[in-house]
Amino acid sequence: MDGFNLVPRRLVEYPFQHASSTWSTVDQICVILDWAVVIRCGRTQSINSASPLQIWIDPLCSDSHTETSTITTTGHTSVPLHHEFVPRVLLDPSEFLGCESDVTGMRVMTEKEIILVSFKAGQLYSVDMNTGDVELIGHVETGIDAIGLSPDSEIVVLVSFISESDSLSKTKAKVILMTSEWDPVGESIVDLPSSCQPDNTGRGDRSISLSWRGDGNFFVLDIHGDAAWVFTRQGLPACKLNFEDPNEEDKALRFGAICAWQPRVGGVVTMSSINSTKIRFFEKNGLRHLRNDFHIRRAALYNSWRVEITHMEFSPDSTLLAVCVRFENQDSAIHATQLHVYYRGNYYWYLKHARDIQDDQETTYMKWHEEKPRCLILGSAQGHLAVIDFRWDPAVLGPQIDPKNCTLCVVDGDKIKLTPLKKAVVPPPMSMHEKKLQSLVESLILLQSSDPTLESGKGDNLAVVLCNGQVHSLTSDPAMTTATNAGNHGILLKNLGREYVSMSSQVACIL
Repeated sequence: MDGFNLVPRRLVEYPFQHASSTWSTVDQICVILDWAVVIRCGRTQSINSASPLQIWIDPLCSDSHTETSTITTTGHTSVPLHHEFVPRVLLDPSEFLGCESDVTGMRVMTEKEIILVSFKAGQLYSVDMNTGDVELIGHVETGIDAIGLSPDSEIVVLVSFISESDSLSKTKAKVILMTSEWDPVGESIVDLPSSCQPDNTGRGDRSISLSWRGDGNFFVLDIHGDAAWVFTRQGLPACKLNFEDPNEEDKALRFGAICAWQPRVGGVVTMSSINSTKIRFFEKNGLRHLRNDFHIRRAALYNSWRVEITHMEFSPDSTLLAVCVRFENQDSAIHATQLHVYYRGNYYWYLKHARDIQDDQETTYMKWHEEKPRCLILGSAQGHLAVIDFRWDPAVLGPQIDPKNCTLCVVDGDKIKLTPLKKAVVPPPMSMHEKKLQSLVESLILLQSSDPTLESGKGDNLAVVLCNGQVHSLTSDPAMTTATNAGNHGILLKNLGREYVSMSSQVACIL
């Protein structure tokens, strides 16, 4: 897909029906395949009393949606951008008597149609999604700091911090595995470095990252970015990731607490870095996979800003890597968050899509749809859910019936790589021309000319939509090697709810 561009086909936003100013931020969000169910939990901010935990299960009902905006395209039907939630189960707060501690995780077991809810105090509950019945599965005396579930939903992982009685500075982590029938599978205890001691902030999953390989035979556990291990399905530690590789260029660069395992068999483990744009890779045996390393892209505006990678997730077919990046200006306390989608070809990582995330929407959940490899789901702490469907489009400008007269236009972050195929055939990721823009590219829109006197493909334009809201234009003339601002010419385009101005009088394909 080196010569293709990743285009958002549609964006659907789901606002929570139960959103209220009396509620704190949403603690956990999960999405279940085609059921499209969102589980929201949070605690009220009552001044007089602390309300017990409450959970809503809200299915998305496509037959009762509220259509607020549409995208009309040639050859495509209108796509609704907003739906309403219809509550199915509202749990009685009394079902969670004694659970005054923080929720550390929720996982959905699809086949059994239950939700697992873990608490920092050690309780593990199951919630029936059809009846709302709550059952106490068990209690871990040392507490539960994180919960994980294998891809086949057959193995449940519980992570708990424990300390030796003679010294609080020597902290250990207990990893407990059990089946979906709650039978024990295995238990392991690993030593943590002193810098890996959990604090008292109740961060839960935010400081612990757990990711399974696609076949469910291995998972990686990262704690605070200071130590990470690969475990087998039986709960045995297979290896510890080698954070001190002698070939590492920047030995002072610390690892972040975000990891992701490429789903395919033989896939690699991805690790973030603290205050760095570098993403590093490991083999299953814990050794570094240096040739996969790359740096996330950022616009010139954020070059001096602090960087934090908050989420990483591979698509089910292992072709795309979604990264949620937070940039912070430490001088002015201003911050910005972006979604990046990367694709790797010829040992090179392309940034195929970038999108700004609203300042008031803190992303707490990111996951690819398990059955739709190019469908990405984002959830916010403020109670919003966004589903983005991507598609691959040929990166060609000009008469496609005559490829020799076409120009290849490939998106890569804030650059457009241009290669007139009539003049040269350049193997990717190289190109004949490279045009740098002011911001990261969100998408390309093909605009066909309506002039009947021109041959097919002549006079066509590509509208380059940037994250900062600007639109630039590229023409099909190979001599045109500069991107110009589109300005206020022609018709108004509605691109995923945002308005752009193009240079064409006829739209042939809009997303």
